[in-house]
Amino acid sequence: MENVKKFKTIDEQIEILLSRGMIVPDRKLATETMKYIQYYRLSGYWLSFYKSKDTFRAGTDFNTILGIYRFDRELRACLAPFLAHIEIAVRSILAYKHAEEFGSTGYYKSDNFKDLQLAQKWISDFINEISYKNDNAEIFIRHHKTKYNSIFPVWVALEIVTFGKTSKLFSNTSSSFKKKVADEFE
Repeated sequence: MENVKKFKTIDEQIEILLSRGMIVPDRKLATETMKYIQYYRLSGYWLSFYKSKDTFRAGTDFNTILGIYRFDRELRACLAPFLAHIEIAVRSILAYKHAEEFGSTGYYKSDNFKDLQLAQKWISDFINEISYKNDNAEIFIRHHKTKYNSIFPVWVALEIVTFGKTSKLFSNTSSSFKKKVADEFE
């Protein structure tokens, strides 16, 4: 634990930014912003403003970074309802095509994927995730645990895992399978 970064107050964080060349025209605004958004989250927005490891390009301004953050937040809020529809469609089509091609539990078979180790890791992660779901889990999870001895068809599995895990399953498939899925979105 000794290699973990030490806690810095908001004032110390602002001093770090200043020492690296960031312009902070309104320290009170910066303090309030970092109180509610935090340094670490904002750091992703100023990464492209670095000239070198610990030096910002000339003219890098905190207010510009804050403006980019706010734009990103508003854009995400506008896109969120549409992204949910897209995510559901991707999960649905991927599950259907995967079951059609490999069978309802084809994702359990590593040889249906390009990288066997990644496939085995995906399966292992999925099984671990299911094992953490207790009796308070959603009804459909309890149903498959009880009635089917925790064997989940791909369309159920893809409803349980994160969208990131869904994309990992998809990315480990053959180019020809990816094309079959992509063709459904034409």
